[in-house]
Amino acid sequence: LQRSEETIPVHDESIKGFGSYNGKVLQKKTEKALFNKEARLGQLQRSEETMPDSDEAINRFDSSMDAALREQAATVLNSKGLRLLIKAKQTWDNEIEREKLLKNALVCFDESLRKKNDYLIALGNKGYVLFLMNRTDDAREALHIALKTGRENLRNAELENAANSTVPEDTAFREIIARLWEELNVR
Repeated sequence: LQRSEETIPVHDESIKGFGSYNGKVLQKKTEKALFNKEARLGQLQRSEETMPDSDEAINRFDSSMDAALREQAATVLNSKGLRLLIKAKQTWDNEIEREKLLKNALVCFDESLRKKNDYLIALGNKGYVLFLMNRTDDAREALHIALKTGRENLRNAELENAANSTVPEDTAFREIIARLWEELNVR
């Protein structure tokens, strides 16, 4: 129904209700409610509100005995990193804030990859952050691996990221993606 805004209080009530009980089933329901709330706030571009929920979800998923929930921590970390990256682009003219946000985004992508080493979208996002941090060789390496395996879906995702809150460096980033793509398709 496209009424994401209305789901936030429902997720909050679920988290409160489920979080006060013990047991695997209720723990999973709490973790799922946290994940869904974090996802909805992200869709609504309310990134400031998602950070505490992201952190709580990461902590809960990380400590879960369920491997699938621990893998969700990688997803949440990637989402958090992407929100930090976008915020860095939105504050591009403030070099100190930009660098701080990019470093924090890189930490999120690295941690996401530690939890799920084949998480190509996190690897592509890491490449993008490295590029924005002027670490071009490191960026090319990460992007090459991500594009080689992730192919067109990953290329499209990275181009979409570069189109969000554009900065002057995005033109050069799109050129690197195009060159890497060409190299991979010539071989």
